[in-house]
Amino acid sequence: MSKLFFYSAISDTCMAMGEWVANPHTESALSNVLPCVDQSTTNQTLFQSKQVVTNIANVVNEFIYNSANLNITQGSPGYYNQSGPTMPTLCYPFDSQLQERQCTDQEVSSANASMVIFFNT
Repeated sequence: MSKLFFYSAISDTCMAMGEWVANPHTESALSNVLPCVDQSTTNQTLFQSKQVVTNIANVVNEFIYNSANLNITQGSPGYYNQSGPTMPTLCYPFDSQLQERQCTDQEVSSANASMVIFFNT
């Protein structure tokens, strides 16, 4: 019985978060669970979420630029056999004002990054 309650609570929470992510400024199941979530809190949370996503893209792209796509000579520390194309960079989904932007053809979106990296190896 407790497992069913636990899984139901997780499912409900995920659904509520999904609704909130899709429409953070509208009434949602999450605002019923957490009635203290006001417009200011929503805006701040959305802003911080965008910053976290941008920071993650920065870390991933730093690794791609500084490690994965370097052509280190054989025998040097960090060498690995990169016989295929270079790894594409991860798309920054937001511009410098944290507004949504479209990925370019040279970037990989976070939604399909694992598939692109898998098929390029």
